Amino acid sequence: MVWSESMLKPSFSPYYPQDVIWVAKLSDGTLLREWDENGKETLFKQIPLSQLKEFHLLGEDFDYWLDCQTGVFVVDGRQYVFPLAGLGLSYGEQLIHYKDAFTEFRRVKSHPYDGFGITGYNMGWKVTLGKFACQVIFSVPQKVFTCRLTLLEFDKVVEWKVKVP
Repeated sequence: MVWSESMLKPSFSPYYPQDVIWVAKLSDGTLLREWDENGKETLFKQIPLSQLKEFHLLGEDFDYWLDCQTGVFVVDGRQYVFPLAGLGLSYGEQLIHYKDAFTEFRRVKSHPYDGFGITGYNMGWKVTLGKFACQVIFSVPQKVFTCRLTLLEFDKVVEWKVKVP
């Protein structure tokens, strides 16, 4: 996918420093951006998940994405497949996205965003199939997949992490 220059500007958010945004590509080719060129926000809950084709985390020098039809992640041009991916399930309808952030109380602020920051961006999916539930989350900038496979009947959880080289 080719992104326009306006999508790659670091001033994605008009409210706080944010160097990564999500971009949702719908099945009709429409692109929904977390922040548009005018600083207008699209809420995550406004994404029509049943029409979602791809979900991207877009930064200044990278584009990591999830194929919502197959559950396959694409990182640095390589595909990553996890349990229950590629089964024809609707991975986009169980999309996960959240940010890791912090706040600090400071009496004197030298900058409007002093004491606040985003330390990570996460995307993934979860599916339930029979007695199994699977959740896979990819974290940026750590470039780590966290996978959780749960055997529902016995309430057993297996969790592992995969670091992307």
